[in-house]
Amino acid sequence: MSVPGIGEIGAATLIAEIGDISDFPSGDKLAGWLGMGPNVNQSAGKLRTGSITKRGSVHARWILTQIAHAAARCRHNSLRFYYERKSGLIGKAKATIALARKIVTIIWHLLKPL
Repeated sequence: MSVPGIGEIGAATLIAEIGDISDFPSGDKLAGWLGMGPNVNQSAGKLRTGSITKRGSVHARWILTQIAHAAARCRHNSLRFYYERKSGLIGKAKATIALARKIVTIIWHLLKPL
């Protein structure tokens, strides 16, 4: 099984940055650890979500955005259709980050121990 847009260098970088996949109980936890989750500020009943948290590895986030760009350019796959749908709603830059987060959860599902 493979994910469109991920080559040998991207896969090696992500595996090196993530380390042991069994440390993460879900794909959302992995995405949060990589800094791909939204920044949430809440006070007095008001909720504001902002940009991504950027807490994790800079290299992993960079390679994930490159993978998302490559997946968005591939022909006839569900990731491209997801990117096109999101870019019409929220813009291309945010759609790239959304696609990168989706790819993180797909990677978690492919690598998780049975």
